[in-house]
Amino acid sequence: MSPSHSANVYELFLEQVARRPDKAAVRGGESERSYAELAHRVDQVACFLTECGVGLGDRVAVLSENRVEYLELVLACARIGAVAACANWRLASAELEHCLKLVAPKLLIHSSKYAQLADSVRHAVERHLELDEAFEAALETGVQPSAPPSSVDWEAPLLLLYTSGTTGLPKAATLSHRALVARRVLLQLDLGIDAEDVFVAWAPMFHMGGLEHSLSTLMMGGIVEVVDGFDAREIVGVLERERVGWLLLMPGVIDRFLEAAAASGPFRGVKLVGGLADLLPRKAIAEVMECTGAAFFNGLGATETGIAPLSGNVIPSPAHIDLAKRPSSLTLLRVVDEYGREVAPGEVGEILVKGPTLFSGYWNDPEANLESFREGWFRMGDLVRKNDDGTFSFVGRAKYLIKSGGENIYPAEIEKILLEHPAVLDAIVVKKRDAYWGEVPVAVVAVEGDVTQGEIDALFEGRLARYKRPKRLFFVDYQQLPRSLSGKVVRTEMEAWVEKWEASA
Repeated sequence: MSPSHSANVYELFLEQVARRPDKAAVRGGESERSYAELAHRVDQVACFLTECGVGLGDRVAVLSENRVEYLELVLACARIGAVAACANWRLASAELEHCLKLVAPKLLIHSSKYAQLADSVRHAVERHLELDEAFEAALETGVQPSAPPSSVDWEAPLLLLYTSGTTGLPKAATLSHRALVARRVLLQLDLGIDAEDVFVAWAPMFHMGGLEHSLSTLMMGGIVEVVDGFDAREIVGVLERERVGWLLLMPGVIDRFLEAAAASGPFRGVKLVGGLADLLPRKAIAEVMECTGAAFFNGLGATETGIAPLSGNVIPSPAHIDLAKRPSSLTLLRVVDEYGREVAPGEVGEILVKGPTLFSGYWNDPEANLESFREGWFRMGDLVRKNDDGTFSFVGRAKYLIKSGGENIYPAEIEKILLEHPAVLDAIVVKKRDAYWGEVPVAVVAVEGDVTQGEIDALFEGRLARYKRPKRLFFVDYQQLPRSLSGKVVRTEMEAWVEKWEASA
C-alpha cells in the first residue's frame, strides 16, 4: 500500500489554475495576472531558484515591499519545497542580521527599495539578488522545474514569519503547508470567505495579514489586490469596484480609511472588516461598520495559530457590539491556571491551543519551543476569562506585550538598550493607550547625574525599529520605582503612574 499524500499549497493553487485559467488571480500597480499567467511565471521562477542551487528545505530570504512578484516568489518556493523567510524591512540592521543568521538562507532576494538595508547585512548571507534582476533572468528561461510538486510533503515548512521574542530578539515562526491549508479552510468555515471574494493585501507581506491571507485567496480561487502599504484612496477604489471578503483594518489606519471613504461609502460589497477589536474604542468599531455595511471581525489569534483559536463569531451590527469571543472551528482549546489546571467559568487563565492551523515551532530555537509548548499544547500567552455562556473575554497577556498598530513590541528589547547607558540605573517600559495606534511604548528611566532626552534617543539609532522606540520618556528617582517582593518593577503600578503624569502635564 502506498502512503497517502495530502495536497500542499502549490497543488491547491494549481487546482484553481485548472478550474479558472482565465480569471484574474492577482493585481498590483500596473500588473495583472490571470491564474494561468501566474502559474507560468511561478514555474519559471521556481526553475530559476533551482538553478541558483535552492532545493528542498533551503531558505530564501525575501526583503521587499508588497508587490505581485512577492507572491510569485513564495509560490515558487512552494513549488520546489523551499522555505520563504519573510524579512521585516522595518527592522534596524542589527535586528535584521539576527533574523538572517537564525535561519541561514541560501540567498537573499531584495527589492531595489531596500537595497541599502540589504547591503548592510551582506555578510550575513552568502548570496544577494536584486528582485527585478532575478525575475528578468527567471523569465528569460523557458525551462520548467524538474522536481514534481507532489514531492513536497504538506508538513514541510513553507513560511518563516518573524515574531518578537520576550528576550528582545525576534523568533521565526515556522508555518507548514498543512497549517496554511488549514487556515484557508478556516477562513471559509468561520468567516464565509469564498472564491468570489477579493482580498486587499495592504498589510506588509512579512505579516500573516498580508501574505497568509493572500495565499489562502489563491488556494480558493479568489483575487488578490496588492497594495504597497495602507494607501487609503487606493483601497477605497478597490471597494468601489470589487466585492471584498475581509478588509483588514488595524489601529492607526482607521481614521485615514474613514476620511477617504467619506465621499464614497457605504460599500455593500464588503463581508467583513476590521481587526484587533479589543484595542479599539467602540465608537470607531461602529463608524467602520456603518461606513462599510460589513460585520466586524471579533477574533483572537496569532502568527503561530492563524485566526484561531477565538474567531468563531463576528460583531454583526453597530447596535450590538459585544467583544466576547467564541472558539474557532478546527481548534482544540483549553484555558488553564499557572499549574495547568482548567479554570472554572468566571476565572482567568492562559489559552492553550491544538489544531491543524498551528505552526510547527520556532526555527532553530529549542529553548523557545520548550517554553511555548506544554504536552503538545501551544501556550499563547494570552489571558482570557471563561464566561458562563461558553464565550471568552480577552483580559491581557501573560507575558507583557505591547500591541501597536498590529505590531508586537516586547518591553525587554527596549529596556536592554536603555540599560546600556552608564548613567541609567534602571528602566521600565510600559504600554500607554493611544487613540491612533491602540497602544504605544513609553519608558520610565532612573538615572544618576544629568542625562538628556537626546542621549537616550541616540541609543536606538541603527539598532531598533522606529515603531518600537518609546514615544515618551519619564525620568524618576531610583527609589520611586514600585517593586515586588522579588525586586522586580511592577508594570501595572508603573502604568498608573504614567497615566497620572500624563493627566497632570
